[in-house]
Amino acid sequence: FESEEEMNLTKIQEQLQARTDEWLYEKEVRIHTALEPSLQETAVQVAQQELRNKDAETAVVVIDHYDHSISAVVAGKDFKRHTLNHAYQTYRQPGSAIKPLLVFAPYFEKTGASISQQIDARPFCRHSFCPKNYGNAVYGYVSVERAFTSSINTAAVRLMNNIGVEESFEYLKPFQFERALNGERNLASAIGGFTYGVTPSELTNAFTTFATDGTFTKSYAIEKVTNKHGETLMEWEKKPKQVWSKETNDKLRHLLNRTMTSGTARRAYVSKDYVGGKTGTTNDVKDLWFIGLTDRYTAGVWVGNNEGKSIAHYESDRPHLHIWRDIMQAN
Repeated sequence: FESEEEMNLTKIQEQLQARTDEWLYEKEVRIHTALEPSLQETAVQVAQQELRNKDAETAVVVIDHYDHSISAVVAGKDFKRHTLNHAYQTYRQPGSAIKPLLVFAPYFEKTGASISQQIDARPFCRHSFCPKNYGNAVYGYVSVERAFTSSINTAAVRLMNNIGVEESFEYLKPFQFERALNGERNLASAIGGFTYGVTPSELTNAFTTFATDGTFTKSYAIEKVTNKHGETLMEWEKKPKQVWSKETNDKLRHLLNRTMTSGTARRAYVSKDYVGGKTGTTNDVKDLWFIGLTDRYTAGVWVGNNEGKSIAHYESDRPHLHIWRDIMQAN
């Protein structure tokens, strides 16, 4: 027997479908989307092929950062209507993929430091929080560039400690992360340790800022809605906001590029006029992230599973990097 909640949900879905049919068929409303059919098809095929024999899920979001339109979305490996849309509904900790937005851009903006400046990457402890680096590696003083491209956690935490946690989070506000801004704010956030996570859509959208000189504009999937006479009933309104300076942005673009040519994202490299990106891996390898940019697109890939269990056995395959690379190579 259906519960009362299930019956109410069914009723709502039926009403929504009736309303949709009324507008689409009786009133002949036309919805103009930004999706690029060939790119959409490529993204779906690549994601399914890469994860074909893996017990893992994925989400892919591709944004044309020249007009801020969403060009392709993979909501899941075998997404079907009324199932969980991983691109928009899956909230996960972002790991090191948050560092460019929450640590390095604020650090450059507040200090004006160069990418060659030496910073402290030695072991760090504050109360019970003692972050480790990948492979338990230990560092001394390193350049900002080395800290970024090698994704050194101890360096990132120290930079946030120097800036101030609240100050760093001020730079996240324009991106409208729905849940991340409502959670506890602490030094663990510097390496993606959020109380609540972010969605692939949110994180990819935020990275478009690196393609637009530090200006953020919320992306859209529906360009406009017209009636049967071609008259516009609704049109997306773009509201750009300057988040950080062009000087800061130029430094981040350099670091993102170096991460792909000689850092943690080498396997995602493609030959474009510009290419750059940042990897992210969460504790126990529950999530694998890669958000990258070319001269035209900003694309984000998340790989994990519905239960939030470890996928460490897939880490060496780098599925997130291969998905991103193969989609971008085709476009």
